[in-house]
Amino acid sequence: MTSPDPLLLLRSALSAGTPPTILSSTSEPVPTLRQGASLSFPSSPDHPHLPKTTPTRFLKVGADASAGPASFHTLEELFLAWVLRDAGMAEYIRRSKEEGMSFIPHIERKAMVDYLEGKTDSHPRVVEDQEGGAPGDGTAPTAPSAAAPTKKRAYVPNAADKEVVKRIRANEIELRDRNTVLRGIKDINFTAVQQLAATRIGKVRNAPSSRAPAPAPTTVAPKSPEPLRGAKKAKNLTPIIIISSSPTSLITMHNVKRFLSDAIFEPSSLARERALASHESAEDMITVYRAKEGFDDRRTKWHVVDSVEALGKFGPDAWDRVVCVMTTGQAWQFKQYKWTEPKELFRHVKGIHVQWANDPPNAKIRDWAVTDLRIEREKRHTDKSLVAGFWRMLDGWIAAHKPWLNA
Repeated sequence: MTSPDPLLLLRSALSAGTPPTILSSTSEPVPTLRQGASLSFPSSPDHPHLPKTTPTRFLKVGADASAGPASFHTLEELFLAWVLRDAGMAEYIRRSKEEGMSFIPHIERKAMVDYLEGKTDSHPRVVEDQEGGAPGDGTAPTAPSAAAPTKKRAYVPNAADKEVVKRIRANEIELRDRNTVLRGIKDINFTAVQQLAATRIGKVRNAPSSRAPAPAPTTVAPKSPEPLRGAKKAKNLTPIIIISSSPTSLITMHNVKRFLSDAIFEPSSLARERALASHESAEDMITVYRAKEGFDDRRTKWHVVDSVEALGKFGPDAWDRVVCVMTTGQAWQFKQYKWTEPKELFRHVKGIHVQWANDPPNAKIRDWAVTDLRIEREKRHTDKSLVAGFWRMLDGWIAAHKPWLNA
């Protein structure tokens, strides 16, 4: 006589609306599984009694069917999941832990209850019985055991499905995060960059000690023009930034110094009113001093102008020292420049397009080689990181295109 299938008995009882009775070790009905030792199925022929720890053919998530009975849910685990089918997941997990049994994951719980109640005919985690029949087909299944592991069928992919998967994979886009984007796909030698940085740092560190002491006073003054040429050369190595002269520009001669030096953005209108209140006159050239990080608080000097006339005061080589042009996206700004076409201009200088952070992209500058500098209207705490990013970007451009400047 074959032994009854625990899963089939439980499913038949629950689908018929006659749940099993929990019995104690003395075959007395008890209200909870913790007090009980077995389950009785009065609606089934012969009224079988099965221990509550009897393994079923319902495979646990992530378990291997060939590993033995421990890979399958027991009668009490399935029955408790059905009893608490309307309870919240937290309550169900708590009760399972109190009873000392495994719980059904949330994504499997609803489908398992539907299968036990007969609402569905099959479940992917129900393993076929030893006779090869499916659960509920009338055959006499046997409980899984380690001595008779379930044989898995080899998966044969469908040819049409394979073609669909190939097309899907061909159109896939690999998503990147802040960690994977830093992983390069090829080895890059940065020796040249290291040597350039070492040379620049060495010059800065040795600058105070490399100056020759002043010669002793003599009756005949030296006629060598070298000091004069040296002074002129040092003067002509100061980089220049050109900003827009448009009154609607976010960065003007009124607020550019505080923005670049102190990393604080002040609306141009307020800066102009403050200057008028303090009787300060407008200037066509402003000198900005920037504290460079990592160089013992070394300060570098930059000139800022908003017109070609002011730029002409620096001599015929002024355009060689222009490193950045800030624009509002209006092409008339470049009519008097050395390069009047934006595409040609931004091949020789770094282009910066200044706008509010919430403004839409400017379609006019789509073909210009410029970088957006987006300023927040209210969030002043972002000014410091914004200006620091601007200086890092400009340092990189100067190192690559005009490394002879004192930047």
